[in-house]
Amino acid sequence: MNFAFLKHIKVLIALYLAVIAVFVYLGYTYYLDSRVNELAERSKELSSISNLKHTAILNWFDERNTDAEFLFYNQPLQCLVNEYIKSGSVTDSAQIVGMI
Repeated sequence: MNFAFLKHIKVLIALYLAVIAVFVYLGYTYYLDSRVNELAERSKELSSISNLKHTAILNWFDERNTDAEFLFYNQPLQCLVNEYIKSGSVTDSAQIVGMI
């Protein structure tokens, strides 16, 4: 056998393995970078959604608070509700709905 030929084969195999190792390393690095970018993007999306939900809940609370203040400080409505509770008449309930 020709030992020079075997020596060239060993060098080619080592070179082939080195090239494969470089491609594996580059692929893994690309994967890690893509993963970090994807996680950052998802984090931004979730942060935006949570901010929108937070704002919606605050708006809902303000609306309910305004409704409660309206009902609390509206003396004529309180009188109508008291009359309705005492009598239970349909005309009182219609007036109450009309005031609201």
